[in-house]
Amino acid sequence: TSGLEIGRHPQGGYLIYFGTGKYFETDDHSPTGPVQSLYGIWDTATFGSAWQGGTAITATNRSGLLQQTVIGETTEAGNNWRVVSTNPIDWASHRGWYLDLPAAGERVIDSPTLLTTGKVVFTTRVPYSSEDLCIPTMGTSWIMAVDMFTGGRPTTAVFDVNRDTVFNQY
Repeated sequence: TSGLEIGRHPQGGYLIYFGTGKYFETDDHSPTGPVQSLYGIWDTATFGSAWQGGTAITATNRSGLLQQTVIGETTEAGNNWRVVSTNPIDWASHRGWYLDLPAAGERVIDSPTLLTTGKVVFTTRVPYSSEDLCIPTMGTSWIMAVDMFTGGRPTTAVFDVNRDTVFNQY
């Protein structure tokens, strides 16, 4: 239900970034449901005086997409952090990438943000089960920053984990 973000693909066309999930119906407050994902899909169409080229991929077949995964979680400076895989993408055989969200009921309900540093940022939500649907703070969330071309862990720092204002490996 969230919006999407669009960036240019280095080989022409566009990369379309989005996450799946919703959070506006009564059942959405439950920490269950199907696995939701982050996506970066290569739209090979180009625009001159009209749209040209491009081929569709089906929603049920992700075999043409590179899979990235959350390979761990850690705590640093009192905050929880996720570690994402770094599988390399081959644009000759992949039309993009996806990353399944690991927490039960986790979903994307906000539009991603594309950074000029080659990263795309997603915010996810993990609801807690509650009888009181008027409590908007029920649940937790993650801020996920991934490489815009691979969907994997970026090669440079994104967050100042130890709050020293230096963006390095610590």
